[in-house]
Amino acid sequence: MKLNKLLALTLVTGAVVATASHLAYAVDQDIGATAEFREAVSLASVVDMDFGTIEYSAAAANNIDLSANAGTITCSNTTDYTCPASGTAGSANLNGTTGETVEISCETGGAVTDNTNSLTLSNAEVRIGGATTSCAGLGTSPATFTLTSGTDTVTVGARLEVGGSGIAAPGSYSTANTSGDPIGLRVVYQ
Repeated sequence: MKLNKLLALTLVTGAVVATASHLAYAVDQDIGATAEFREAVSLASVVDMDFGTIEYSAAAANNIDLSANAGTITCSNTTDYTCPASGTAGSANLNGTTGETVEISCETGGAVTDNTNSLTLSNAEVRIGGATTSCAGLGTSPATFTLTSGTDTVTVGARLEVGGSGIAAPGSYSTANTSGDPIGLRVVYQ
């Protein structure tokens, strides 16, 4: 009986020693950390599109295109409308970290109103770095651009659609009026 107790005590002591010797192999390790900071991309010096003053002599359809490239204007109906040769393309200066690539997306259209009557904006396009691209909706990037150390400017153009019944009333039509809908522009880092 004494032998059994001694054998049991030896086995328990051996198990404790084996467990304690297992703890002797623990390892410590430091885990490092890094962080990269970049200037948030932003848009500044925003300029709205301006189609100028368009004269009409009859109630008729017309498409008035304002190019994102230098604001050139073309009219599909030059019989019933007199359009200016140029207007002002929309624009915004891009600010961000030099050398980073951004994705630019924009809504395909919107609307201008005189607070009562509405005209559709369609075929929106963006221009940056010498290339013009059609808009495909916010979040669908039609253009990418690598930011330079100077001021990078994105310009926006669109088509102003006058339906078959012509202008409902003369006056100032704007996206800022009731029920107007501007063309959204989004810029994000790639």
